[in-house]
Amino acid sequence: MIRLFPEDATEEQFKTNGIAVLDSGIKDNSVEWTKNGMYSFDFDYFSEEKYSGIIKGDMIVVAPTPLGEQPFRIHKVTEQIGFLKVECYHLFYDLASNLIEDSNFVNSTGTALMDRFNAAFQYPTKFRFTSDIDKVANCRMVRMNPVQALLDTSKDNTFLNRWGGVISRDGYDVKMLKSMGEDRGFKITHGKNLTGYTYQIDWEPMATRIMPIGFDGLMLPEKYVDSPLIDKYKNIKIKTVNYQDVKAENSNSQFNQEGAIPVDQAYEKLRSLAKEEYSKNEADKPSINIKVQFKNLGDTKEYSQFKKLVDVKPLDIVHIQVSDFDIKDSIISYKYDALAREYTEVELGTIARTGISDKTVSTENKVTNVETKVDETNTNLNETNVNLTETNKDVSDLKASNEDTQQLMDELKKNVNDTRDDMLGYINGSGRDVIRFLPDRENPTDIVASENGGNYGMRWNSKGIYYDGKGTVAIDNRGNVYADNFVGQNITGVHIRGGEISGVTISGDTDISMGSGSNRTSITRYGISTNNMTVHQIDGIRAMNIESGYLMINGAKLTGDGSGKLYMGGLRILNESDLK
Repeated sequence: MIRLFPEDATEEQFKTNGIAVLDSGIKDNSVEWTKNGMYSFDFDYFSEEKYSGIIKGDMIVVAPTPLGEQPFRIHKVTEQIGFLKVECYHLFYDLASNLIEDSNFVNSTGTALMDRFNAAFQYPTKFRFTSDIDKVANCRMVRMNPVQALLDTSKDNTFLNRWGGVISRDGYDVKMLKSMGEDRGFKITHGKNLTGYTYQIDWEPMATRIMPIGFDGLMLPEKYVDSPLIDKYKNIKIKTVNYQDVKAENSNSQFNQEGAIPVDQAYEKLRSLAKEEYSKNEADKPSINIKVQFKNLGDTKEYSQFKKLVDVKPLDIVHIQVSDFDIKDSIISYKYDALAREYTEVELGTIARTGISDKTVSTENKVTNVETKVDETNTNLNETNVNLTETNKDVSDLKASNEDTQQLMDELKKNVNDTRDDMLGYINGSGRDVIRFLPDRENPTDIVASENGGNYGMRWNSKGIYYDGKGTVAIDNRGNVYADNFVGQNITGVHIRGGEISGVTISGDTDISMGSGSNRTSITRYGISTNNMTVHQIDGIRAMNIESGYLMINGAKLTGDGSGKLYMGGLRILNESDLK
């Protein structure tokens, strides 16, 4: 059955019939799968069928495949005349919407990486990641989505390029495995061409003589390892193959690479690996590719040998007899009818060539002259044609150390910036915009404090403190205070200059002095001391002037003779003693 589910359906819901069973309305359908590549399901649905109105983008369709029922997410629905064309991707591609910002996997096995993989995402997912690959490698993944990080062979720092393997996608389970499929003994004898049956034999990737090269340009004394089949060919085909994991101890160096072994053992390891290219990977046999379109084969005698392919699972091994060779192939892509539950097309490809081809290309691109012992450690230092026998370990260790240090610095910088952003976000947040840093976190030259983000408030920068939103100076950078009004209980200081003081009570023992010299007037608790004083009125006496030596009252001069006698206008004024 082909079943329709809502976009947020759970794994438990996939066990039910969902919103609808679509079988009766489906015109054509095809599941398409490629090894380590695209996995999709497309179908056409008749417009007059009752569920045509509910099929929408992002919904999930569960359909049969050669490896069981799998969920696919609808990414495009196109209305055609009489039917809907629906295109879906395997649910695995939901990961393309996530992001790995920056994660460094150092000295990690494929197993360890997949255990940590989910934690590297920008947000968590329902997917489960595992691997059985125990190869150790380094990989820094920066700004990639998880699909790219696993499968993008155009980039160097991805799982396939660093650890190899084959991906298994089963619902929310994603596995990177050493290998998939079984050898069930299925055989095909290549004969004449048939309609719907094409093949291609490629002799170029094969090798009958291998030059194995270990770490730091390590080579065998005899240089080459020959294939047992070398005499079957008229021409010898030589390939250089890179085995960077084989490291020999250097007796002239205090520092040896981790994992280095005695040189004799390293030679034996190189010989063994080269022989395995022939015995396991069949590097000494041609590559063959066969594409079978079942619906076009017809009911011929030659077709009968392909009928059993319907029982072969993806990546199962298929033996193909070509001339004198038994070549191992596997299904590397297929098209499958989910309703009929049968292949409509399969492609068989030689799996052995992939291994040696990758190693050969890697070596041929990096080795210009093997005799100069060029560093082939895949450290991307681009130091070809230089003899790095003595310095290679230091360079490798330095790079690893630099990568770790750079990662730590990047993480620290990110944490600092994130903290700054969090602080600024909180300070400037809605409803709390009382303090703002301007212009930004990198150049916080100004601090602005205002009520609810208004225009009036305080601004503080290197020139001083300003207020009222108009640039009026409150305190300058020399410590001077400028204000229209002072409001408070006490003012303590040395001098008050200029202006007007009103409504003031002066108390205490402090003398008040005004002026200087002959114009000085002092007010103390004992009285007033001054050379000249004018009083306009005291208890009805008008125009009273006190000048040096005499007193004028309403124009009459009051003087004394020094003996206690007073005279006004020349007349002596009697006092109390005179009356006795």
